[in-house]
Amino acid sequence: MTRQYGLDLTQDGIRVAFDALPDGPLWPGCSAVRPGMPAPVICGAGRQRRMALMLWGLVPSWARALDRASAHARAETLEDSGFFRAAFKARRCLVPATHVRIGTGRRMERCDGRPMALAGLWEAWGWEGDVLHGFSVVTRPATADLAPGAARVPLVLSPEDWSCWLSGPSRAAAGLLHGMESGVLRVV
Repeated sequence: MTRQYGLDLTQDGIRVAFDALPDGPLWPGCSAVRPGMPAPVICGAGRQRRMALMLWGLVPSWARALDRASAHARAETLEDSGFFRAAFKARRCLVPATHVRIGTGRRMERCDGRPMALAGLWEAWGWEGDVLHGFSVVTRPATADLAPGAARVPLVLSPEDWSCWLSGPSRAAAGLLHGMESGVLRVV
């Protein structure tokens, strides 16, 4: 399970890499983003893509308490899970990352050094007039060649799939759940 990832890019770097408009507070970069921390996500489609800060931990809109937050969403159950079904249909996002910690002392990153786009879901949860925007990282079973010894890794989307994930029909997005960029990721 992914318990930490890094996003060493500043707000301007994220904007350029993901062709997104900045929205909200500045992001200075962070090498250790953990569940419960705010982090940038990319929402929207085409020229309307925007970067927003959200809390890592999705709370479904129907939950009565914040203790229902989930940092991860299993790719295999997104379409059927009452916890994630609504977000999967209507609120998918990209989670920018420069590296992901997998296991002790190892990290996954792109071979070319470009940032990764982790598949994510987001939700708005409200209580007494306040609204919390939170996200989950979609995970899939690890492959032995990429992450030996790890049970699950984040689903990394290729740039060609970003638009489909962000705004395509849920049936088309479901087709991306079992793939993973091959040959462009490495573990160091």
